[in-house]
Amino acid sequence: MVQDRVNGEVTFPSVQFRWPLAMAVTDEGVLVISAGQGDTAGLYQCRITTCDTPIRLASGRFDSANPRPDGTQIIALPQGAGEPTFLALAR
Repeated sequence: MVQDRVNGEVTFPSVQFRWPLAMAVTDEGVLVISAGQGDTAGLYQCRITTCDTPIRLASGRFDSANPRPDGTQIIALPQGAGEPTFLALAR
């Protein structure tokens, strides 16, 4: 569930994610979530309003996900790693 804090609108992604750990939303409405889909853990990207087929950006579990201010990349920290990973967002 994602709530727009300006107008109060609540959106539910259509894909059922499991084991959510971290989530980020860009200004353009791109949702990035560290979770499982089926039995595969990963960092997934989709549009908040149309999340029927999320794109897996990376495999594994991530403790954090933060978009760069320009919205081109996600900075994520894989579980157990000491250094962040920089992943390009699909356009």
